[in-house]
Amino acid sequence: LQLTPNLLEARDRLSQIYLARHEWNKALHIYLEAVKKDSTDIPSWLEIADIYQTKKDTTSALKTLDQIKHRFPKDWRAYLNKGRILLDQQKFALACSEFKKVVKLAPKIAWGWLFTGISLVHLDSLKQSQPYLKKALEIAPNDPLGNYYLGSVFSQLNQPGNAIPYLKTALKVRPNWVSALGALANAYDNLKEYTIADSLFQTALRLAPENALILNNYGY
Repeated sequence: LQLTPNLLEARDRLSQIYLARHEWNKALHIYLEAVKKDSTDIPSWLEIADIYQTKKDTTSALKTLDQIKHRFPKDWRAYLNKGRILLDQQKFALACSEFKKVVKLAPKIAWGWLFTGISLVHLDSLKQSQPYLKKALEIAPNDPLGNYYLGSVFSQLNQPGNAIPYLKTALKVRPNWVSALGALANAYDNLKEYTIADSLFQTALRLAPENALILNNYGY
């Protein structure tokens, strides 16, 4: 970097080393210097926000993302990253608003549709979540998270037959996903396919023997 300050690969790899060693301020310094030289360097701004989030300084991460949104209002990435932080904080309505902006700015990106749908699920707006989740799966058909959530929505709407194909796809990509195993078991249980349901519950409990939700549902 001393010899070639704009060598992005060296900058990024050095930052990864600092992050692995939890030397947050050294990693931050690399990207703060980059935006000082070029204030239009959006990837470096996003890295700054990500480093703040990695060091669990959520306030600074959100502040940086708001700065990015103000400077580059048509770049969808800051809205997505802010939405994901708000989703983790269980501020579902605020997160949904950010994700809808991603959908508007970048309709070909699956993430905006997916996380808008997930936010709506957490807001108990199950029917409203369906078109967003379906659109996400049109773009990324094998995405495990999208398949899991859409399958779960169908299960909650008492449509287990519609839920099963999506939950199976989620498990095909992530075979040992306990939540998906439990949701698929519940779907078969609702269809009175008890042998299949029992087998799925037992598989889930082998992976997570203390999972309270699986134990409860299997107990019923």
